[in-house]
Amino acid sequence: MLLGVNSKAVDLGMLCYEFAAVWWSLLGHLAQESKRTNGSELQRGCDALKGRLAKYYTREKTKSKLPLKRFGLGKLKVKNTLKLKAKAGQTRALMKFTLDLAREFQEFVVHLASIGCKP
Repeated sequence: MLLGVNSKAVDLGMLCYEFAAVWWSLLGHLAQESKRTNGSELQRGCDALKGRLAKYYTREKTKSKLPLKRFGLGKLKVKNTLKLKAKAGQTRALMKFTLDLAREFQEFVVHLASIGCKP
């Protein structure tokens, strides 16, 4: 479960860690959606995630968006730590997107948690 989902106050810095962990753990599954044939599985998954973000932003008419032109693996991993590089408004706008993504891949996410796997 994402931190802060059931609480009224959410630490946005912690959400950046949680979002990056969920997204990173799903990149392998998302890679199958990518139209790209070259590149690593992580890069193809990142491309698919970028496409889903673009569709989400269009559907939800989100004002505060991550800059998708520069979106890549570097936005998810800082040095050796998984953390989304995002501003506060961008992070708040991604809550519904990440929850929907986690629900879609719920079986896989629950399996990771049950075996104590950390991305």
